[in-house]
Amino acid sequence: MKKNFTSLLLLLAASSTAFSQTTVSTAGNKYVLVEATGAALVQYETDNTYFLETIKSTYPRAIVVQNHMKPGTGYPDSMGTNESNMWATTLNVTAYPTGSIDRTINPAAGSTVIVGRANYNAAITQRLTAPAKYDVSMTYYVNKATRVITANVTGTSLDTLTGDYNFNVYVVEDSVTGTGSGYDQFNYYNTVTGHMFFGAGNPITGFKHRQVQRAMLGGAWGQFAVTNPLPATTVTKSFTYTVPAGYDINKISLIALVQKDGTLTGDRAIMNAIQSPKLRYSCPPPVIAPICVVTRDSATNKNKIVWEKTGLGYAKTYKIYRETSSPGVYTLLGTQAANIFSTYIDATSSPNTASYRYKLTVEDSCGTEVPVTDTNVKAHRTVLITSTLGTGGSVTLNWNLYEGRPFTNAILMESVSSGPFTPVATLGSTVTTYTLTPSGTGVAYRLDIVVPGGGCAPSKSTAYDVISSNVVFPYATSIKNTTVANSYKVYPNPVTDYLNIDGVTKGSVAVLYNLLGEKLSQWNVSSDTKMTIDIRSIANGMYILKISDTDGKTENISIQKQ
Repeated sequence: MKKNFTSLLLLLAASSTAFSQTTVSTAGNKYVLVEATGAALVQYETDNTYFLETIKSTYPRAIVVQNHMKPGTGYPDSMGTNESNMWATTLNVTAYPTGSIDRTINPAAGSTVIVGRANYNAAITQRLTAPAKYDVSMTYYVNKATRVITANVTGTSLDTLTGDYNFNVYVVEDSVTGTGSGYDQFNYYNTVTGHMFFGAGNPITGFKHRQVQRAMLGGAWGQFAVTNPLPATTVTKSFTYTVPAGYDINKISLIALVQKDGTLTGDRAIMNAIQSPKLRYSCPPPVIAPICVVTRDSATNKNKIVWEKTGLGYAKTYKIYRETSSPGVYTLLGTQAANIFSTYIDATSSPNTASYRYKLTVEDSCGTEVPVTDTNVKAHRTVLITSTLGTGGSVTLNWNLYEGRPFTNAILMESVSSGPFTPVATLGSTVTTYTLTPSGTGVAYRLDIVVPGGGCAPSKSTAYDVISSNVVFPYATSIKNTTVANSYKVYPNPVTDYLNIDGVTKGSVAVLYNLLGEKLSQWNVSSDTKMTIDIRSIANGMYILKISDTDGKTENISIQKQ
């Protein structure tokens, strides 16, 4: 008697099932496995194809596979396998086309395991009405990049059974075509009016051979699983297979089965079987979708999460999480479909007042994702820079280190009077404070971190090679040592749509800048005293309105759009 390896098999299954995402099951129902001969050189094989197609439409729980032979048995062609030869030799296949129904002797169909196509229906009906002795389920995935299939077959006995029971997985490819005599299908029915292959030719070139057995992963008789199982005895076995380059992986399905391992020809019954859909519906193991960078978006002054899609062909939805006020606890912030650009703006963030931690996961097409709590899902933390005023007009800047991506250099950037940001110091990756004397009036500062390795390449043309902090204004008015903005009356402020400016003179220029010093709009004053500008198209946020008159006087006025 063989030793029961149940515990070991369950342990092996636990390590691989965690990554498998598609499951099919008999769910207490009895399915029937119809194994028929397939032979390109047999004139009547086209009629066998007709019978099998009829069976599939008539009996929803009949699973059909065709065994083609290699040289040495029957009628060999280019689709034969060693397992098919073993099946045909052991079960005494002497005529073509024929087949076995659950590899059992069916009294209604004769006294042998192998029966002719005219007896298929009676044998299938007899097996479908018999009680199910085994439940079979299969959890599987296919990595289409490596073409490796992993299938875990679980069998649960539904009765007290005697003898040894083996598990198996068939790899089946549908609609196989090829060129030459090994694929061209002989066709007796080319001249038989009314037959589905009437007028198709003899032989039929480009014939689509249906449900071709490409491999039996446990051999012709399966791999041992259990001896004398009692009711509810459950065992799992794992199978792997690399799909050869010449096979169409999108037309492949899997058949999982439990079979009796007897010594007599009629004592090798298929207890139950289940077939998967085509493998295009299966998924690889869940993957980690790392954040590339989190930076501040200059247009919205909000945090932008950036990631790359490379190697994530099965992604369905990306999920963005943000840390709550409880350290290490993350809540779902938002989702983004995989067919959209791989950036996400946190509209609820306030980069000027807080530093945030973010995590990213990906939900695949089977609805699974690596938990956000997994230690391999790394967090990225944004940089918050703050300022304090020192003696003699100096400013001390402080910030937290960026987390989630190692870097070498950080560049301190300065803007003067709403002008462009320019570098003032290059700092190491461990520096968190810096004191300086401002270069002019109306200064603002931010910290830019150079992303190593060339930056990020998300799914659009913009490359992200710099991580930017918030912008800090050391002086409460945002303007240092400039004339207080009382020469002009600007209202309403905050503003929603139209902004009025009183006190202007003809020829003056009004320019609107964002907090990065980037020019957004410009208006030329065409008359004295008053002008009205339309800012309805400007996003909500803080801006600086710079007014320059013809005498060279310039004033900077803080504007809030809401």
